[in-house]
Amino acid sequence: MKKKLSIVIPTYDRLPYLKKTLNDLKYQLNSSIEIIVSVNKSDANVVKFSKQIRKDKYFKNTKFFF
Repeated sequence: MKKKLSIVIPTYDRLPYLKKTLNDLKYQLNSSIEIIVSVNKSDANVVKFSKQIRKDKYFKNTKFFF
């Protein structure tokens, strides 16, 4: 089994910062890296964003927990 690096991002009602953070990570990702986003306060915009971002080929290993 391949070793993985997990990047965990906790967030609380900070969608603009989450978008910037994920954008900064985008081109550094590979198949052995996963991103876990813990959303402690969500609204419709965060849920919509989580569905959109997972369609991006760079964020296939991204998991959102609400």
